[in-house]
Order: sequence, then C-alpha cells, then structure tokens
Amino acid sequence: MAKGDFTKMVHINKSEGDNMELRSYNYLWETNEYFLEKMSEGYLIIHKKNNTVLLIEDDGLYDKIIEQMIKAKCEIRD
Repeated sequence: MAKGDFTKMVHINKSEGDNMELRSYNYLWETNEYFLEKMSEGYLIIHKKNNTVLLIEDDGLYDKIIEQMIKAKCEIRD
C-alpha cells in the first residue's frame, strides 16, 4: 500500500474522544485487525483489510492509543 492510498477515513473529534474511555478502543490492539504506519510525525492507525484510517483529533487520546498499540506489539510499517 502506498502512503496516502486509503479507501476511507474514520474520524473521531475531540468532543467524542473526551467522552470515551481508552478501553473502548481496545479492539485496536487486541484484534490484530489494525496496524500502525510510521509517518514523519507520528503514526497512522489503519485497518488491515479495508485500508480505513482512524483519525483521532484528541491528541491525548491519540497518544494513549498509540502507546497501547506499541505495548501490545501491533504491527508497525514504515
């Protein structure tokens, strides 16, 4: 997959992130359906089968999710 070649983007804005607990995102690191793609400044969270990108505007929530995915040894692609 070429960088930027995504079929769909799922967007979570800050107000939604504030109201959701981290554990509601555990499917990202427990199902083996998502991977991290390393970018120049951070990571993209991408669904393996349909190339959907999960965009999280809440920086704090994003940091926690990325940290959990790395701890769980999710696949990281360059």
